[in-house]
Amino acid sequence: MSYNTNIIIIFDESGSMECMGKEPVKSLNAFIEEQKKGFNNSIYTLVTFSDNHKIIFDHVNIKHVEEMKFDDYKPNGCTALNDAIYETISR
Repeated sequence: MSYNTNIIIIFDESGSMECMGKEPVKSLNAFIEEQKKGFNNSIYTLVTFSDNHKIIFDHVNIKHVEEMKFDDYKPNGCTALNDAIYETISR
């Protein structure tokens, strides 16, 4: 099977995002649902970051990605964006 696109999202879960409420999760889920339409065989990687980075999905076919739950998104800590980008690209 060939893939259309490799979608990699590095998602901010640092404390500064707390003021955004549910909007980041809603936006992420809307984007994923849009990508699932049609014959899209893209693969998807989701990495969140705050003090550390955390791999949520790693090269999963977009059709098998479940919505992020609001309870799964808990903004806290500082911003380790550079670490998350470096580690994701290195992998």
